[in-house]
Amino acid sequence: MSVLPNTKLHKNIKNLSSSSNKLIKFAVTKIESLMISRKLNSSTLILFLLFALQITSCKQGTYIPQSGDLLFQVNATSDFTDAIINTTGDDNAISFSHVGIVCLENNETFIIEATPNLGVQKVSLQDFLDASAHDENRNPLVIAYRLKPEIETQNPIDIATTYLGMPYDSVFLPDNNAIYCSELIYKSYLSPNGKEVFTAIPMSFSDTSGQIDPYWVQYFEKLKLTVPEGVMGTNPNDLSKDEILEYVGKL
Repeated sequence: MSVLPNTKLHKNIKNLSSSSNKLIKFAVTKIESLMISRKLNSSTLILFLLFALQITSCKQGTYIPQSGDLLFQVNATSDFTDAIINTTGDDNAISFSHVGIVCLENNETFIIEATPNLGVQKVSLQDFLDASAHDENRNPLVIAYRLKPEIETQNPIDIATTYLGMPYDSVFLPDNNAIYCSELIYKSYLSPNGKEVFTAIPMSFSDTSGQIDPYWVQYFEKLKLTVPEGVMGTNPNDLSKDEILEYVGKL
């Protein structure tokens, strides 16, 4: 069966031909040639269009927020942020210094987060993005992850909401009536039986040389506390690698 003239299909082909994806451009050229010679049936063309549109959508990195998504962020530079990255980051990847929970309300997107200045708060998505570091194209350095479908939890938004107003945990210790950003995630995502679904790890405040970063030495000296090296906890960078999460988009 040959392809019948179809204005909408021709329009979609033309739209795809403007794509920056070289593979799609090549395929579109072949499709147009086959359309002219009427050697392509309509079913094959429709399948191609669906496949190509899916590729271009993925390439554009379209992200549709869902309540419970986690937004991992590289904060705008500061001594505090740099120290987090120096002791928890990777040399060959984006090193996250902050994380928040997506909360959809009345068709608006909010983020529940714990920050040093304001503790646990709910802010607009735009405010969250504005606080981020940006790449050379002025895009915020924020990546969205989502629990894999097979992971069952209680409602993390309901749990996270109970922490609103709690102060920030500036000493990164468990169960001290304060909470830091990744600790909020750890405590808000619970299985139906109440167990944390994320994995706590021994915290490290050491740099790549294996020595405790000088920033943290001075930081805890001012608080008259010992650096909690090895205490079980979490950090945004390691949390983002947890096997129960899957990547869903870049903002």
